[in-house]
Amino acid sequence: MVIYGIRIAGTWVQFPVPPPHSRKSHGIAICNYTLCRQIGNINQDASSILARSTTSEGLPFGFQKSMEFLKRPLAVTDIETTGFEAGLHEIIEIGLVVVDQKTLKIVDEWSAKIKPQKIKTAAEKALKVCGYNKIDWLKAVDLKDAMKVYSKKTKNAIFLAHNSFFDWSFITEAFKQTGVEDYTDYHRLDLFSIAWGLSRNKKLKNLSKFNLSELCKYFNIEPEPAPHRALNGARKELEVLKKLMS
Repeated sequence: MVIYGIRIAGTWVQFPVPPPHSRKSHGIAICNYTLCRQIGNINQDASSILARSTTSEGLPFGFQKSMEFLKRPLAVTDIETTGFEAGLHEIIEIGLVVVDQKTLKIVDEWSAKIKPQKIKTAAEKALKVCGYNKIDWLKAVDLKDAMKVYSKKTKNAIFLAHNSFFDWSFITEAFKQTGVEDYTDYHRLDLFSIAWGLSRNKKLKNLSKFNLSELCKYFNIEPEPAPHRALNGARKELEVLKKLMS
């Protein structure tokens, strides 16, 4: 039997299908999801695009063994941006705390200031929140360089943020703009939703607001200082997560 794999968000997902061209086929056939989607039928015989070179373990070169979901690290992420609309506005700082999913212990931390390319489109309110100024951003890096580091550090990790839709919309736009590969797990975790769910189950009493500052106040966590720094934000998210999971 041939085992096919589809690459989704940097992860190879395996599934068995009938051998495409020979009952005697063995090993693993890997096809790129984009190519298969263009062909229109991922189960058809597409020998010309299947990689059949294998390692000593019987796996194709470049193949990533799938990691169990509950063993994947969490990529606790916070960003500072020039506004609120991905595509129009841009990331000017990324903060990342990678933690062990089971213990919530920190295994890595990283942050980077990023050179804005469209500062004229920036929202004044957003710049005020993050304290953007030319002096503090003198040593900022290009977006592509930052995303290369982020991609490497978040490989196989599950993205987590407070209001993850906002943060992920900018992160995925950055991956798209730079062409850097996204190796995160395709699931996303949202701190806001976790807190809301626990409040509905009566595990969090008398909590009616779920923004990060209110959650910090509820759990007696020192609030994030102003101006906001992305790494500080990610650290506060982790503190709140630990309280929610305790």
